[in-house]
Amino acid sequence: MLAPPLLVSADGAPAGEGFSVTNLLLVLLVLAVAWPAYQWLRRTLSRRRRERWQREGLIEEDGFTRDTDPDLRRDDETHL
Repeated sequence: MLAPPLLVSADGAPAGEGFSVTNLLLVLLVLAVAWPAYQWLRRTLSRRRRERWQREGLIEEDGFTRDTDPDLRRDDETHL
């Protein structure tokens, strides 16, 4: 069986394998941007959904509590 071709960098040297500080920094940068955006989106969508349900009469006037809404409990757990 033939070995897969080695990746070659722009200067013609074979690309390194294993741990790379640059790749680690890129992953951390993506997480630093994506995680807060994901949290904001999840909170916003949950809030809008609860508001819509309340307008449509699907929930009681007093709304959800921490005991009855899994979104509210989950938000509390993520901020520990």
